[in-house]
Amino acid sequence: MKRYYILTVLLLQVLFAFAQSNYKEGYVITNNNDTLRGWIDYRTDKMNAQICNFKRNIEDKEPTAYKPGDIIGFRFSQEGKFYVTRSIEIEKRQPQTVFLEYLVQGLMNLYFYTDENDLSYYIFEDRDTGKMTYTTKKPDEITTTENGQYNKPDNRYRSILAYTFKDYESIKKEAQKLDFKHSSMIDLAKDYHKLVCTTDEECIEFETKEDKKKTKVRFLVSGGMEYQSTKNEHLDIKFDPYFAPFIKAGIDFSVPRWQKSLSLVFNLYLTKTELRYKGDPEKDIYVSETPRTGNYYNCLFMDYTLNAYQIGTELYLKYTYPKGKFRPNCQMGINIYGRNFNEKLYSYEEYAREILNKNSKINIRTNREDWGNHGYDRFLFNNLNFGVGIDFLVWKEQCVSLNFGYKAPIISSAFFTKTQYLQIELGYKF
Repeated sequence: MKRYYILTVLLLQVLFAFAQSNYKEGYVITNNNDTLRGWIDYRTDKMNAQICNFKRNIEDKEPTAYKPGDIIGFRFSQEGKFYVTRSIEIEKRQPQTVFLEYLVQGLMNLYFYTDENDLSYYIFEDRDTGKMTYTTKKPDEITTTENGQYNKPDNRYRSILAYTFKDYESIKKEAQKLDFKHSSMIDLAKDYHKLVCTTDEECIEFETKEDKKKTKVRFLVSGGMEYQSTKNEHLDIKFDPYFAPFIKAGIDFSVPRWQKSLSLVFNLYLTKTELRYKGDPEKDIYVSETPRTGNYYNCLFMDYTLNAYQIGTELYLKYTYPKGKFRPNCQMGINIYGRNFNEKLYSYEEYAREILNKNSKINIRTNREDWGNHGYDRFLFNNLNFGVGIDFLVWKEQCVSLNFGYKAPIISSAFFTKTQYLQIELGYKF
């Protein structure tokens, strides 16, 4: 099994090495107010707040890493997201310089920020005084009373904003009912600008849409054929190879702004299995010695057949090359499955019993009662999964896939049945 673990570690390193970027067209604004157009790594809000990885050409091997303060800001051309360098001081922490997402520019500027604890903040900045007002919404608290438990939402941000805009009654009322989301906060900042501005100066909105697709979910259906090779090392038995069809249905989860090329796949699958063994009298009848019972002959099965439906789950990490119509992929993970046995057939050669019965002092033991101990009737099995394949993009995010897989048994106990699988699979993702 050691070689499988080494292979797993190596594949994980390769997957993450190839999936560490998500470059989009954009530009950076230098401290000299020059604009440099190129490609910027489009990551999560938390990661974008700390660094800007920039390439003048997408083919460049190494990006230029800009930290907050190195540049005035950067913007993604298609996505519209605009980040600027600002110094902030949240909840009595030490002042820090970060990239804030610029949502609204006006008499009351509005920024968005996600900290290292994944707490989101909307920050209002008075353009005249430079004063910053920080608002956040912490997870709901669970409160227990005599009547049971209930969730207590954190709405303190409404009181903070109502106080901030206390001199403007309509804005204050709006703040008291405000939802903690981009659209509501943007509307508040724009309404304030319209109410207070005495010139024709326009309020600029840089970003109007929230990232609704932070998590991408797609569905999978597939089918194929698999080759099954099963053995039991304790009994030194190798069952006849078996070919079986299978079907799968599953879900593909990904977070494009974290890792565009990586996804987590969960499948349910159904197949059949058959364990068939034709015994060898010379091999399967042998003498055992024990201090308590003395010598006895141990007669294993001559013919053995077991049919079963196999139901299982798969969970694996998948890397997909993100460009072009044909997108190669590789994957690795685990699967857990159970076997619902529907038929057992044992047959023993009559002459074997005749040979053993010639000596009345020799005990006869067929092991028929011991199948459970040897792992054939155990319900749960598990394997390591490895696979490669190719996705063919047919329309938008929908694709047809062809995959080849190998499953290696994880269980090392000699009493367990161990099955290896080779699979060819045709599927559709939508």
